[in-house]
Amino acid sequence: MSDHMSPEEGSGIHCHTPLPCFDEMRDMHRNHPEKLEALRLQLTDEVMRRTAPARKPVLERLVFRIDAERVRCKNSLGLCIRFSNMMHERFWMMSDLLKSFSKVATSSTGLDGEAVTSPDSHTGGATVVSLSDYRQQKLSCSPCR
Repeated sequence: MSDHMSPEEGSGIHCHTPLPCFDEMRDMHRNHPEKLEALRLQLTDEVMRRTAPARKPVLERLVFRIDAERVRCKNSLGLCIRFSNMMHERFWMMSDLLKSFSKVATSSTGLDGEAVTSPDSHTGGATVVSLSDYRQQKLSCSPCR
């Protein structure tokens, strides 16, 4: 097994710089923080260079926010908590967005107030049942029970 893992092996991010193993990064953090910071900046730069132009502004804002949090909080645990809160905030925003899309999809009007076709028009008037309900009904009617 290798002491280095390339970022694309686990994260889906394609970089050319190999990611050191955990123990090596821990040693860098404790004894050579400037090397760890240089690695972070190098990996960030590689990701930015390989990102589609349309996505770059989103990543640039994220990098700016991460850098701002790093300046505000020098405590590693506090910084970890701040980053965790940032991720949870984003997940809640996505959850709320999905809920609002779901409400629009089930309502008779869209966000702009225009009439939306009913779900039955997409199924040709067929009755749509959930898979779990179908399985329960099928099991209760089964002669083997």
